[in-house]
Amino acid sequence: MERPANLDGWPNPDFLKNQSAYPSEELWKHIGKHVAWNWEGTEIIADADTLDELADKVEAMQINFSRVVFDYVDDPNVGFLGAGAGI
Repeated sequence: MERPANLDGWPNPDFLKNQSAYPSEELWKHIGKHVAWNWEGTEIIADADTLDELADKVEAMQINFSRVVFDYVDDPNVGFLGAGAGI
């Protein structure tokens, strides 16, 4: 499989820097949701309750899956220490 000519690294080299600068107030709107970030990490282009629903939304937008970053927005008020440890 050949790499598409417009695929200049994955993700975009500035993705993490841009994602870190995303306004918290906007991110909070997606707590508990699966999200799809644009290639640059500057915008959440879709969200959904499940990853399958999110994939369907991105596909309906006719965006190539290799040009988005799928993520999940955890609730910052919920701790995960000991999760899965039978506590």
